[in-house]
Amino acid sequence: MNEALFWSRVDKNGPVSEHRPDLGPCWIWMGGLNDSGYGIFYIKRSPKRAHILAYRLLHGEIPDGLVLDHLCRVRRCVRHLEPVTQRVNTLRGVAPSALCALKTECPSGHKYTPENTYLDPKGARHCRVCKIAAHERWESRLDVEGQRKLSDYRKRYRQENRETLIAYLREYHRKKMESRRDQKSYA
Repeated sequence: MNEALFWSRVDKNGPVSEHRPDLGPCWIWMGGLNDSGYGIFYIKRSPKRAHILAYRLLHGEIPDGLVLDHLCRVRRCVRHLEPVTQRVNTLRGVAPSALCALKTECPSGHKYTPENTYLDPKGARHCRVCKIAAHERWESRLDVEGQRKLSDYRKRYRQENRETLIAYLREYHRKKMESRRDQKSYA
């Protein structure tokens, strides 16, 4: 790789990031960009991401299992880079998944605690209290329509044994997720 050619396409007097002004000026890639806005440098007709090449030139190889995070949030910057896990990189961003991870309570105002949080098979969080309330609304709708009647004993049991129901729902969904994993492993 021609290092002189690579560094000739970097403006080391770039702007200071609004996200992290304490980092100083960005080194802006002035060469081509890919569709995502990251710098591209061609080596033997093969496109390589400029920030990854810059990191390797300045610091060596990226440790296994880690990706580069732009601390300044400027995709064209080849200076403010830190190797982190993909999860940390995602959570530091402003994508919907990062914004949802910052939420501490459900839309109804219930806290996301380990006891009150259910993770569905896709990894999305749900409030157990709201899930139980939605299930009870569904069952009461069935009562009204006459499709199925719940006995008074069952309703009383539900009210008196909410913790038992939560434990039951946890176990049910754990088994369901295990069976889905087993089905995927056979596929």
